[in-house]
Amino acid sequence: MTILWHKHLGLPHHEIAKLSSAAPNTVTTTIRTYIEKGLSGVEKRHFHQPVSQIEPQRDFLKSHFLKYPPRTLKEAAAEIKRLTGVSFTVPHVRHLLLSFGLSRKKQEASLGNWMTASEKNKSHLSLIS
Repeated sequence: MTILWHKHLGLPHHEIAKLSSAAPNTVTTTIRTYIEKGLSGVEKRHFHQPVSQIEPQRDFLKSHFLKYPPRTLKEAAAEIKRLTGVSFTVPHVRHLLLSFGLSRKKQEASLGNWMTASEKNKSHLSLIS
């Protein structure tokens, strides 16, 4: 909507792009869509959002890693490749495990245990008492 407001003020496209933090092509497309389809057309614009190859197996992998936590990210990457046939880089595997709700406790980094947030709280409470 800021693109349309800036255009209403008569600003050139390159300034609109800078002020709106949008690409110049996005400015042009938004204005063209508004001219052709009106405000409802701008609101209904759909951007391409590809689905990850891992998405169909997401629930299976989450339950697998909750049951058998990996000791290292490389081990998790190898396990994902073995189970799904899809290979990922170590940073992507880290992101995937974190999206599953698994995180690595700093105190147990040498053991390589990944835990859910609720397990962390239980573990933390047992250390206190």
